[in-house]
Amino acid sequence: MWFRVSAERRLAANFLVIIGVLVFAGGFGLYSMFALGNLTLKIYRHPLVVSNASLRAALGITKMHRDMRDVVLETAAQERAELLAKLAVNESGVYAQLDLVRANILGAEGIPFKVTILMLRITIMGALLRSVLQSIR
Repeated sequence: MWFRVSAERRLAANFLVIIGVLVFAGGFGLYSMFALGNLTLKIYRHPLVVSNASLRAALGITKMHRDMRDVVLETAAQERAELLAKLAVNESGVYAQLDLVRANILGAEGIPFKVTILMLRITIMGALLRSVLQSIR
């Protein structure tokens, strides 16, 4: 029966089969990419959230140290006010990252040792900054 079909029909049927295979392969590829994307998001969101947030908090603390040094060394009142505003932004960012760590950390033993120590460091730094600013003024 296949031999009795004209060459045009065979060519059209083969073309449709090739198109069907390509559509199926493309759909399967898209499905695989979305599945891998979802797995990547799951991996990122759970275990790495705490470590990334703690790294960002440590970076923010380092920025706060630098800004505190700049505030102390600055003589112009206008630039000192700008540096204090920048310091407040960094401090709020550090607190936001520490809240993220507190919300996502696993295990009851991790919270008191990691978050509380960092919160104390920031509080002590804030008190130190305020006392330095009072002595400058």
